[in-house]
Amino acid sequence: MSKKLTERDFDYIHLRNGRRLLLTNPDPKLMDIEIIAHSLANLCRFCGQVDKFYSVAQHSVLVSQLVPEKHALAGLLHDAPEAFCGDLPKPIKQQCSGYETIENALWKALAKRYGLPKKLPKSVHYADIQALLVEAKTLLAGNDYKTWYPEVELCDEVIIPLKPNEAKKLFLDRYEELTVDDIEIDEEELLLLEQVLKDKDYA
Repeated sequence: MSKKLTERDFDYIHLRNGRRLLLTNPDPKLMDIEIIAHSLANLCRFCGQVDKFYSVAQHSVLVSQLVPEKHALAGLLHDAPEAFCGDLPKPIKQQCSGYETIENALWKALAKRYGLPKKLPKSVHYADIQALLVEAKTLLAGNDYKTWYPEVELCDEVIIPLKPNEAKKLFLDRYEELTVDDIEIDEEELLLLEQVLKDKDYA
């Protein structure tokens, strides 16, 4: 005879590195880009209702390519909260009032970690819809995508679905491309510090 289960309240997500991310008070330091890329690369768009697996990670890269360069990092990470709370289809999101609260808390933490605006730029929202429409055109059979957002200009991007490991690499490569200037500045500062220490016989 099986024992009666006791209901439990869980307020954290168990990460693949063994850490716990509190959804009520997410710690930006736990939101590593590799953790984000891995999760998004394994999340399928359109609730999995596609003939070929197509990840949120690949979608995010596409959005980052459709926005102005100054908003590209925000475009790449616009769905990063889903790495910790999942990718719910819009009709379900609209019925889950608590989901938006969690999503907003996650975005606030991500914005702090990666130096992003507290609110997504309008260009990212627009590009997100552009990506949605071209993805639906390519991946969803028998849909009426042209009627979803008739005011949005359709883009001519070609969608070639990638495997999770390929999408993860694409995502990380795009992140490195967008943050390379920051990395170079850090390296220059490190070299300068090493020279100063050497001059003072500390090195």
